[in-house]
Amino acid sequence: MRKILIIGSGVAGLTTAKHLLDSGHQVTIWSKESPDDNPVTSDNAYALWVPYKDDTDPRIEGWTDHSLQVYQDLAELAGTGVILRDNFNLQTKVHEPWYAGKYPFFRHAAEGEISSQYADAWVLEQAPIIDPHQYLLWLKVNLAIQGANFVKKTVESLDDIPAEFDAVINCTGGGARELVGDTEITPLYLQVIKVAANGFDKVVVDDVGPNAMVCIVPHEDYIKVGAVITEGSEKPFVNDFDTLGILERASKVHPDFKVDALDVLDVVAASRPSRPRPRVEKTTLADGRCLIHNYGHGSTGYITAHGIAAEICGYFSNTGG
Repeated sequence: MRKILIIGSGVAGLTTAKHLLDSGHQVTIWSKESPDDNPVTSDNAYALWVPYKDDTDPRIEGWTDHSLQVYQDLAELAGTGVILRDNFNLQTKVHEPWYAGKYPFFRHAAEGEISSQYADAWVLEQAPIIDPHQYLLWLKVNLAIQGANFVKKTVESLDDIPAEFDAVINCTGGGARELVGDTEITPLYLQVIKVAANGFDKVVVDDVGPNAMVCIVPHEDYIKVGAVITEGSEKPFVNDFDTLGILERASKVHPDFKVDALDVLDVVAASRPSRPRPRVEKTTLADGRCLIHNYGHGSTGYITAHGIAAEICGYFSNTGG
């Protein structure tokens, strides 16, 4: 058993904490947010599980598959915020995704399932989607029950970590740009619109077609609609013109989905930290203690979170961790 400090209370930090506690370690979480608040980035993510790999880091595909298994199990439990929905990724031509033969719940769209603007859709039947606010709350409640210690604290330097901690895990997301000088991190401007639930129950995404970019994610009590707009906005703000544009595009991507400004419940602007590839790396502090970096996930934070957390637990499975 080790005494481990996690810096950051987003999905990466909380998920890592859960796996470490399940493995018998003591965990303290430092975050600039209070325990009652969630980081804006994790709280406003689209939080879809989709197949993902990157040939520059073969670990990513395994992390993704591990997370799928965890979310499928969580979808069977009440209160987790994880449910299963059919996920339509709209395409302008008929072709196979790289994962066509890998996942048995993949299929192409049938006639009449998509708008005539599109030639095809890659459909994941009953794939996990996560309500971030509910899911992060569920994680925090379980972490507290298991004995995690939450502290509101801003970390200025990794050189100031108290000696009581055997290891430190850096899950600071965009904060890593300043904390460890990672200039590869670039903020993306994300505008997220919550609209009233209307019975529509399919995830619909257009990343490449005539209405790109737009994403419709129906949760149990509301529907999340939005798009990544621009790069490099450190302090994003809600833009009413962008809101109307997103709603207009969203109303075109599926024949059964219509929405307008009167349906809007809330609009949030957030900055998503992007990086060419995630940084999941074991290294050391200046005094030789274990330091693990777990950040830079961009749009894949929820997709890979449990797989990464399981790998990090493995770093402590021997006496050298």
